[in-house]
Amino acid sequence: MTAKEYLKRYRRETERIRSLDESIARLEAEIGSITVNMSGMPRGTGTSDKTASLAIRLADKKIQREEMKAKAILISEEIADSIHAVEDPDQAQLLYLRYIDGLPWDEIAKRMKFSEGHVRGWLHSEALRKIKINTQ
Repeated sequence: MTAKEYLKRYRRETERIRSLDESIARLEAEIGSITVNMSGMPRGTGTSDKTASLAIRLADKKIQREEMKAKAILISEEIADSIHAVEDPDQAQLLYLRYIDGLPWDEIAKRMKFSEGHVRGWLHSEALRKIKINTQ
């Protein structure tokens, strides 16, 4: 695994969580759109079976999301430890802004008061060389 791949793990995990959040929102909307027969007349159990099935899927996805969040926290802490081990403060700041905060290059350059080319090029390359991959 390269240093860049190692550092990108947190952002990939947060993207997976965001995708799962969208899936949860769709399920919640689907459950909310199911109409209930209020006439008092007996009907088949189709609606309640569908609602129960969706509710179970929703609960499973919410559990999965919490597990993914816990994993993301562990990954971010591991990556942050590796970044903090980089002695050059500019390089460490660049890595943190990019791989933990997920900022685009232009925003990083603005915050660090460097040109985007310098941040994206030499400084980033040097910072990646200093990362020690922590494989626990």
